[in-house]
Amino acid sequence: MTARSREYEETVRVPLGRAAVVELGSVTPRAAAAYLRAGLAEGDRRWDPVVERLAADQDGALAQALSTPLMVYLARTAFTAGDPRDLLEPATAAEVEQLLLDAYLPALYPAGERVAVARRSLRFLARRSALGADLAWWRLFLLLPKPHAVVAATRGAILAALMSVVFMVTSVPAEVWANAPLERLLLVPLAVMSPVTLIGAAVGGVLGPLWAALVTRVGRGADAVVPLPRYLDVRAGRVVGFAVAGAAAGAVTFAGMALAAARPDALAAAAQAGAALGSVSFIGGEVTKRSAPDVPVRPGDGLAADRSTAILVGALSLVGLVAGFWGWIAAVGDVGEDATLLLAALTGVVVVFFRYLSCAWVKFEIARFWFRVSRKTPWRLMEFLEDAHRRGVLRQVGGGYQFRHLRIQEFLAGR
Repeated sequence: MTARSREYEETVRVPLGRAAVVELGSVTPRAAAAYLRAGLAEGDRRWDPVVERLAADQDGALAQALSTPLMVYLARTAFTAGDPRDLLEPATAAEVEQLLLDAYLPALYPAGERVAVARRSLRFLARRSALGADLAWWRLFLLLPKPHAVVAATRGAILAALMSVVFMVTSVPAEVWANAPLERLLLVPLAVMSPVTLIGAAVGGVLGPLWAALVTRVGRGADAVVPLPRYLDVRAGRVVGFAVAGAAAGAVTFAGMALAAARPDALAAAAQAGAALGSVSFIGGEVTKRSAPDVPVRPGDGLAADRSTAILVGALSLVGLVAGFWGWIAAVGDVGEDATLLLAALTGVVVVFFRYLSCAWVKFEIARFWFRVSRKTPWRLMEFLEDAHRRGVLRQVGGGYQFRHLRIQEFLAGR
């Protein structure tokens, strides 16, 4: 079905012999009048002057403006509680359409502050999405300026902060923290984390765009650059099979490394560590599945599934990785217990962060944070989008949203 004849004809230049095409025609004044009156309470005569004008002047400005389904919908929506006689004043069809577009959002968001927030947020989303990105929640980070740099810098700062926390927790004796005054408990972590976080942000901001360009260039970057949502798909037989295969591969590999390091005394411990590490590595990618973007899943449910999948798989993987690396370092390394724990924890955090938390949910949360900091959208962004969908401004396409009509998006983007 096509509602944009010219664009359709330009796209499909070769006739499709057996393709059925449904093209929306103009709305007649009689049909428009029937739609405007439908659903009114008994005795409600507010639309009578508009209906009379449509019947009396079927080629006039009002009839021309209400000749499309969008404008008829806007008319009934915009004047749900207002006086439709305002539509009789404009002298041209363009003025009628402008009146309807101006009245649309105030009718949907009647509260003063709420309509201001809605206008600002929808205007921002319309402008940015007009540049090529839609409103699918896993693609919203593309609305950020220099999105790959911003996301990578933010993730770099978060990773650096996490590594600082791990370092302080595992390397500083517990009695030091217990006996330290309150101001030291607050200032020391801040003094350590601040420069490290800035360095992480700087490194991420530089390497992020380079990484995105590289993986896109080699043709393997679609899911790495713009990851699709994932959900848990646990199949017992498959999980057990991959766990056994991973444990065997890890045990053989680590045992071989112990022998290569001339540490036959550490053979059993290295094999156990390799088994733990290998099983986690093999299972991690086999209990999740990508969601197809065109599957009509409620966007909020898709986001929740991706979030719970990332947290659950990431947490389980972190435990397995730390245990595996700890066992390996303890078996073949010549470092103390505290250093062993620190190295294992840091390695586990880095691996989990890059492998399991490079997901759609994390990028959405980063976008949501920066949108709110810059006062572009509300903090509860998904709830705002769901509310806009319920009110009719947006429509659901697959697991994401689009503006209901291109004309509405163009109007909001041009404000």
